[in-house]
Amino acid sequence: MIEEVIRPIFNMVYDVWKDGKPVPNLLTRFPNKQLSDPEFLLLHYQNDATKEYKFEKKKYKIEEVGLYSNENFYYMVDYGGNHLSEFLLDEETISPKPIKTDPLSDIVKKTLVEQKNFKIIFITEHEPDNEKSFVLLMNYIKENNFNEKQFYLINNNSLVYQYPQKYNFDINVHQLDFISHSSTKVLSFIGGCNFIPNKEGKFFMCFNKSPKIQRYSLLCILMKNNMLDDINWSLVPSWNAKPNESFYHNFFDASDIVKYKKEIDYFEKLAIKRSDFEEDKGWFNEYQHINNKEFPLWLQIPEYEKNYESSYINIVTESKFLDSDNNIHISEKSFRPLFYYQFPLILASRNHIRKMKEKFDLDFYDDIINHSYDSHPNQRIRLEMFYNEIKRLSNMKTELIDFYKNNYERFEANKQKVMKILEIVDKDYYYFENLI
Repeated sequence: MIEEVIRPIFNMVYDVWKDGKPVPNLLTRFPNKQLSDPEFLLLHYQNDATKEYKFEKKKYKIEEVGLYSNENFYYMVDYGGNHLSEFLLDEETISPKPIKTDPLSDIVKKTLVEQKNFKIIFITEHEPDNEKSFVLLMNYIKENNFNEKQFYLINNNSLVYQYPQKYNFDINVHQLDFISHSSTKVLSFIGGCNFIPNKEGKFFMCFNKSPKIQRYSLLCILMKNNMLDDINWSLVPSWNAKPNESFYHNFFDASDIVKYKKEIDYFEKLAIKRSDFEEDKGWFNEYQHINNKEFPLWLQIPEYEKNYESSYINIVTESKFLDSDNNIHISEKSFRPLFYYQFPLILASRNHIRKMKEKFDLDFYDDIINHSYDSHPNQRIRLEMFYNEIKRLSNMKTELIDFYKNNYERFEANKQKVMKILEIVDKDYYYFENLI
């Protein structure tokens, strides 16, 4: 006789239902925000975790929570590429100061007070939320006299664990490794490229998509110093950020604006620059999202191995850089050079590389590359140090190539460590299971 396995159940709560189906939480209150059903995120862990018998999901109307006092229920808000601060503060309102907004409906707040087994999870799997969101959520909880232990803030910010201690406020926080796992999963499907000691392309590569100030600023500096000719670079924004002089004002000072005036004007007029090997692929078009019709569902961003096989150093411009964010966002961009047998240079927020070393034991070739820029607390100086290291390395190509040829084992070890990140899915799976 086969013994029946009783699986734990993760109870998901929705306050709005339409035609017998739940509507993603907050979508009716914020129809213009990127909100989705977290069921699909949980499904990712149910599919990929190595545990044999995994938890199941069940959806409830909020009115049903009070019927099951001995179970935990979770009202999950999956807010995509937004920051939680956008649901707590309307900074676009025309007034002396931004107007506070209330993300939760009256019935959600009422249930939160009356049912201690009812919890709120604010989650974004792709992005890191910042310190500002934590502070606004903390103030919201205090102003409404809610129990802070009924709230969860979950995202891809490696610094999120510091915030409760810093503010002495005990919201539940968790750093989600969804991107680390999902991007590695994609790389494993692709398989990577060959280790080619004698590369035939440009010495550096530097790919840039979303129009971020750090990306345009670095390109201005590289162009000013006549270094772009030695870089296989791209700039393929899916929208026009209008990068005129005002675009740089929170970063470049007045003298920088004058110094880089010619370069700023150039990049303001440049709608798109495809990489050397992608010019005729049809993947990138002016101010459009990636044309990925020819890709499988699991590949949303092109991964053309020839780019990586042809350059020794990958200049990565991460999504997060500004000091004001006070977060660390390790995205798929940071893993690519280590997976594709390249030297990594990563322009990111402070201690980004340090965190990657601590968390994944990755080799950043510190015996030949100076990553001291990574720890500098000032973003402007960090960018200058980053450029100076690019310049230094450009003057020692022969030494770098010799190092590359003689250290295949280290590059291969990095690739294997990236592949090992696939196992990290279990950490997040058990986090959710333990909430049950």
